[in-house]
Amino acid sequence: MPNILLQQLENALPEGMQIPEELRKLYQWIEDNCYYEDRDGVRYGYLYPQDKLRDSWTDDEREGGTDITFNVDEESYRNDLLAILYQQYAEEVGRRLLSFARSGGDGSECALWLDDEGRTQIVHIGSGSGSVMTCILVKNGLDFLRLLAIGYDEICWDEYYPLPPNSNENEMFIHPNTKYQEWVQNTFRTTIPKTGLEVVTPHGMDGEPSDDPFLNWFFEMTDV
Repeated sequence: MPNILLQQLENALPEGMQIPEELRKLYQWIEDNCYYEDRDGVRYGYLYPQDKLRDSWTDDEREGGTDITFNVDEESYRNDLLAILYQQYAEEVGRRLLSFARSGGDGSECALWLDDEGRTQIVHIGSGSGSVMTCILVKNGLDFLRLLAIGYDEICWDEYYPLPPNSNENEMFIHPNTKYQEWVQNTFRTTIPKTGLEVVTPHGMDGEPSDDPFLNWFFEMTDV
């Protein structure tokens, strides 16, 4: 059976952009477990069955670990969005940036980005109205999978990264996604970080000086 989720990402790749091998394996794991749904011709992938996640959701807790949605929007929608967000820089951004996941309910995203040396990096783009974390998210594809395994509600909120998940007793308790955690550990012979800061050096669009190359490029592309 074709991996539709992966095909959608491959078909949208700008020239020179590569999909990290670990991300390819994650997409295959999602397809193998049928953790996806199709809407209006687009496949959306998840780390946990969405019906079970919704059924478990109460005011105090939910199952499922990190909630993230993997998808690539249709080309016409992507182009319209680029024109709105980046205006005269839309063409350049389209050659170097491709969003592949919704990292938060506020509209934050994970994307693949071609850096100045032509390397494909995994980056985060905060919505600005909620999360402001905008930076190279992790050093490699494996650390991205490890970050998702930690178990934060959403990975867009870097203010939680200094502490393990569920450290605040006044917030919803997120039960870990043990099936995903075990798959990451066993497949890649790796460990799961205790905190986000073990794999992420956050930077944000809050005006503070930064040496993060993606954030600096992002500021150039949004200087409209």
